[in-house]
Amino acid sequence: MVDNRTGAGGNLAAEYVARSTPDGYTLLVSLDTTLTVNPTLYKNLSFDPLSDLRPLSIMAISSNMLVVHPSIPVNSVAGLRHLRQKNPGTYAHGGNGSPGHLAMEYFRMQAGFPAVPVPYRGNAQLVIDLVAGQIKFGLVGNSAA
Repeated sequence: MVDNRTGAGGNLAAEYVARSTPDGYTLLVSLDTTLTVNPTLYKNLSFDPLSDLRPLSIMAISSNMLVVHPSIPVNSVAGLRHLRQKNPGTYAHGGNGSPGHLAMEYFRMQAGFPAVPVPYRGNAQLVIDLVAGQIKFGLVGNSAA
């Protein structure tokens, strides 16, 4: 049975698993950032990634993809950079501390444009809103794109 507990950068699911009886059947499948980034991003985690959870395996390795709605008149990263320097706006990401959030902030700082991050509860709704034109660009995992 899968119990998809989204939100708080994976903290809700990690807390649930950390507080569950260690029966060998309750497993956490999450991004590595839940265990590596979140302890520095969130002041008061209700679980300790080092003592409350035990890593078993790396299930997959993925990269991020910069995605842009077709209504944006660019067809290169340089074009997006130039447009955003003249026209700042928002960008979407799959949650605070997610790989897409961190990579987009790095890109934004290197490219030299201001932008307001819009966090989503994962990449699924982000991609739906991107396709619908509700958001104009973001950084998502390849599998979501």
